[in-house]
Amino acid sequence: MNDGLKWNGTKVLKAVEKAGIRGQLAAAETILEVSNQRVPLDKGELRDSGHVTQGEHQTVISYDCPYAVKWHETPAHFQHGRRNKYLQSAVEDEAQNALKQLAKVIDKELR
Repeated sequence: MNDGLKWNGTKVLKAVEKAGIRGQLAAAETILEVSNQRVPLDKGELRDSGHVTQGEHQTVISYDCPYAVKWHETPAHFQHGRRNKYLQSAVEDEAQNALKQLAKVIDKELR
């Protein structure tokens, strides 16, 4: 008995994977923007070194300044909303928004 329904599981899986990669990138870029608003700021070198790198199955947010780890981990008195743990706090605070962004991209791909 054939109801005329054809399941294209492989095609669906590929579409979800492709959308997931795009969704990860969008979410990571949003988190980087939030982190950049918190990163200690003097001349902007640390902020400007932040970037998103995307591999096949993972997306990484990082800062390339030699002192990025020092300022991330060291409690200090920063001004104007700047703080240590700038990336960690951005990930924690934006986790739900990042998941929503990811879901939205996947949902759009499947429609």
